[in-house]
Order: sequence, then C-alpha cells, then structure tokens
Amino acid sequence: MDLLELIKLSVNALIVNKLRSILTTLGIIIGVFAIILLVSLGAGLQTYITKQVSGLGSNLLFVIPGAVGGARTAGGAVANKLLFSDAQTLSFRLKNVASIAPVVQKTATLKRQSKTDKGVTIAGTTYDYANIVNIKVVKGSPFTLSQQNSGAKVAIIGQTVAEKLFSGTNPIGSTLFIGPTRFTVVGIAEKRGSVFGLDQDNAAIIPITVAQQVFSITNVNAIYISAKRPDLVAFVKEQANKILLKRLTTDDFNIQTQESALSTITTITNALSIALGVLHRLLFW
Repeated sequence: MDLLELIKLSVNALIVNKLRSILTTLGIIIGVFAIILLVSLGAGLQTYITKQVSGLGSNLLFVIPGAVGGARTAGGAVANKLLFSDAQTLSFRLKNVASIAPVVQKTATLKRQSKTDKGVTIAGTTYDYANIVNIKVVKGSPFTLSQQNSGAKVAIIGQTVAEKLFSGTNPIGSTLFIGPTRFTVVGIAEKRGSVFGLDQDNAAIIPITVAQQVFSITNVNAIYISAKRPDLVAFVKEQANKILLKRLTTDDFNIQTQESALSTITTITNALSIALGVLHRLLFW
C-alpha cells in the first residue's frame, strides 16, 4: 500500500466517523489546554504570593500553630495552643528589637441600618498591626493603644465594607454591628483587590481584646513579629523560639521567616509544575 492510498483511507475513515473524530480531537485540545492553564495558574499564583509576602518587608516573622508532624487533634487538624498571653510575653521580652502583633481571624456578618455585608473577614489584633504588615489607612486613623487597652469597640474597615454599608456617606465616626456588638468606624484601609475570587477589601480590623470577647476565644491564629532591622531577624527568631519553649513544646508552634515562607511557596508551586509536566508527557507524548 503506497502513501497516497494510506492517506485516502485515513481521510475516508475520518469522514465516515465524523463524530468520533471530532470528539477525539476535542478531547486532545481540552486536555492540552487544561494542562497549560493549570501550569500558568501555578506560576501566576507563585508570582502573586511572592509579591504579597515580599511586600510585607524583609524583617517579618510569623509564629503559627503546630509543626510538621506535630500535635494534632483526633480529626487531623493542627492543635492550636497559641495564646494572647504568648504574644504579650514576646512583646515584653523583645520590645527593644521587635514589634509584635497577634491575630485572631474570624468571618462574620456586618450590619448597618437595613444594609448587610456577609462573609466579612474580621482580624482581631493590636494597634500596630497595620504598620507591621504595611496596611495603609487612607481615611481616618488606626485605633490607638489606649483604645485597645480600654476595650473600645472601634474598627478599621476595607473598601468593600465601606461601599456596601456606607455608600455615598462618610463612614468615619459612624457605627456598624459585628454580630450583636456595635462598633464605631475610625479608619478605612487602602484598596487591596481580589485574589482568586477572595475580596481582600471585604474585611475589618478590630482590637484583639474586643475580638476575644465578641467571638469567645482565647487562642490566636498567628503572631506577627517585625524585627527592628533586617539583620536582627535571625536573633529575634532564636530568642522568640526560646521564649515560647518555656510554655510550649516544639510540636506546638513554628516560626517562619519571610525567606522560609517564600522557599516553601516556591517548593510547592515547582512540585505542582513538575507533576503537571509529567502528566502532560504521559498523556500526549
């Protein structure tokens, strides 16, 4: 059978089995497109997260609950033993070399008169949190240390909250409700945008002492530590580790530097890209 005959037979087979040919071609196109899209998303996610973490400053550390292979609950979740008192101890012991901001994070519904904003991310934290993580207050001001210590029910709100609840009016000095609790708006944070459908501006920051009362919790989700200078990061990490180990064990917490966080992100996204590349070869080689 010569080449011309082979081509004719192939063309005839495609014509006779039109639907099968179309579906096969479509499957290949969709498969290749899906792999390329996932690889692109992985690369884009790495770039975005790296940019966000880098924007926090090179002198930032994060204390998070649990450790790799550490203590977990029966359901497999990390056992959170970090307390507000741990952050207070760190703040007192490291006051000359670092700033400390513990964070309690919850989701709640905000209300003002007849308007409602659901799924708002509430960050309960200390007065200098905005400075530590580089969140600018574009209108009004952050709450103060005295407001935090006195348990004042004040809030810094994101742009989305301001638009949904205070459209056409100035929110500063106005009140809103987080659950059943009335808060006074003292500031509006700069616009941060959305990440994969998550609106970072649909958020509010309140004093941690009030957040613990409103949500009836004592644990904190994380403790942010900002060294006074980049060259103090290693020293601050070592000292923070020693301080926390007086109450906790190595399975109870993990201290991440910005560098280690970026390394982890790169490792995960690179592994994803390699896995998708291997899958592509297996399917379409």
